[in-house]
This record gives sequence, C-alpha cells and structure tokens, in this order.
Amino acid sequence: MAARSQRSLGWLKHTAIYTALLIVLLITLGPFVMMISTSLKAPWETFVYPPTLLPQQVTPQNYSQAWSQSAVPRGVFNSFVVSVISVFTNLLFGSLAAFAFARMDFPGRRFFFWVVLATMMMPAAVLVVPLMFIIKNMPLGGEQGWFNTYQGLIVPGAVTAFSVFFMRQYFLSIPRDLDEAATIDGASPWQVFWQVALPLSRPGLAIVAIFTFLSRWNEYLWPLIVARQPSMYTAQIALRSFVLTYTVEWQKFMAAGVMIALPVLLLYLILQPYFEQSLGALGRGVKG
Repeated sequence: MAARSQRSLGWLKHTAIYTALLIVLLITLGPFVMMISTSLKAPWETFVYPPTLLPQQVTPQNYSQAWSQSAVPRGVFNSFVVSVISVFTNLLFGSLAAFAFARMDFPGRRFFFWVVLATMMMPAAVLVVPLMFIIKNMPLGGEQGWFNTYQGLIVPGAVTAFSVFFMRQYFLSIPRDLDEAATIDGASPWQVFWQVALPLSRPGLAIVAIFTFLSRWNEYLWPLIVARQPSMYTAQIALRSFVLTYTVEWQKFMAAGVMIALPVLLLYLILQPYFEQSLGALGRGVKG
C-alpha cells in the first residue's frame, strides 16, 4: 500500500513538472508562432477580431514583398558584417584578456578584473551619451566622426565584459598541469595560449560567439543613434520601413521579422552541442 501511494505521488509530481514545462514552452513559443502565422496572412485578415491562429488565406508573397520592397536586404547585410566582425574581435581580444586574468600574475590583476565585471552592471543606455561624444570626435573621421560608418557600429562592442568573464572562467577549468608541461617543453606564454588553452576552450568560444552574435544582431539603440542613413541601417532599424504614417504593414513586418530571426536560430542549432560542455566547465571554473 505504501509503495502504491509512493508511485502515485511520483506520478503526480512528474505530471505537475511536465505541465509546468509545457506552459512555459507555450508562453515562450507563442509570440514566435503568432509572428509566423501573421506573416502568412492576407492584409485584411491581420485585423480580424477575434484573431485567428492559423491563416485562412496563406499568402507567401509577403516574404518576397518584404524582401524586395524595403531596406531589409541592406539591413541584413549590415547586421551580418557588424555581427561577424564583433564575434571575431570578442573571441580574440576577450580570450586574450581572459587568459591573462586566469593564468598570469601581474600587479592589480584582481582589481582590474573586478573593474571589468563592474562594467557589466551598468545599463547600456547610461553609456550612450559618452560613446556619442567619443564617436563624434574620433580623429580622421571628418565632421561627423564615425557616424554612418561600420567602425562606429562595431568598435563600441569590439570586446565586452561578458566575453572576458566567460572565457576566464573557462580557462580556470583547464588544468594548470598542461600549461606547466608546455612551459617545460619550451613553450612561450603565447604558445601556451594559442596551442594549449585555446584549442581546449572551443565550447566556451562557441558560447561567446552565440551570445555576441545574438546581442549585436538584435541591437537597436546604438545602431539607431549611429546609423543616420538608410545605407547604414541594420536589420532591426530596417524594420521601421514597414511603419507608415497612419498604419503598419503587419504581415510584411512579421515576414521580415521571421527572415531576420532565422540566422540566429541556425547559428544556435549548429553550436547547440557546445552548450552543455561550456556550462559545466563554467561551473568548475567558479568553484576553482
């Protein structure tokens, strides 16, 4: 009797857990499903009340029209350039700084690391005005400085505190014995970093790449300030082309949103196997 009641309690517990997970899944995927549904609706069906989940008249032409009749293609190209270069710079400079904080002894190492962490606590909006003055007064930038340029979009996020922190924690999870063995064999600090530590930190590099690409791809505030010409709009800014004076072309807006979201989803699917490895190593680095 006790065993049967215990099994019943276990069944109820698992049912409650799976029900809660299903609710969270529906809440998470709901907006994305609605976006795809709206992107396939005809203009008249967008404003039907009550709203329908599935389109009554599938209109795939919304995608071709959203791509050809707006600034989205140029915005996607600009976002791709900014995101890819930002990923490269964050992986390079972030891992270099992280290796120094994790493996090298120098005066003020702990202090400077806490300074880096402190920058993670500051809202991005607080830095907008100082960055604007810096970009405006950059040398060799002309009257407008680095406004309407790729460097103006890229340089403020060329390396972030997150990339330094995450890679430092990952380097801490790598045994120091490997560094010492390479040093005994005559390897320099650069060779230890490049040939020992970096190849072993591929899962951490993948996570930094995903988060950097995601943040730069979806960034809105800084590109809105720096990009003042349609030729320099990023993908998120280009979506404004569907917001007209008196209305919004919602079906095209959502179609463009789906196309803009696809690169991030594909990147995640490709690098998803590294997530569990990197998070486990991060936990070991925190304990170390």
